[in-house]
Amino acid sequence: MLLNIDDRETIAEMQERFNNSFPKLWLEFFDKAHGWNKASVERDKLDPGLVIAQIRHKHTTGTFQIKSTDKAGEIERIFKKVYGLFVQVCYYKNGRWVETEGLDDYTLAELSAMAE
Repeated sequence: MLLNIDDRETIAEMQERFNNSFPKLWLEFFDKAHGWNKASVERDKLDPGLVIAQIRHKHTTGTFQIKSTDKAGEIERIFKKVYGLFVQVCYYKNGRWVETEGLDDYTLAELSAMAE
């Protein structure tokens, strides 16, 4: 998928576009970064109604190509390094979105296979 990073859209719009390409996966956005294989803190989760320009720490524009063979942690790292956005890739399990804590080396395809 090609994910255009646009300051004018909301978190919810970006989440929806990602989820349309990877139906068993979801992006959560946070106010603070997390470490490799670490979880983000729930209280740092951002409101999906926020506009991307309000939350970015770098205002690089561009298109991010995301493939099913990409590792979750690498996607999160690129969001942080290139676009100044702190995200967690999540997968659907037991009726809720679960962060990929400890699974950053898994590809999106592998996480999709683990999801319900």
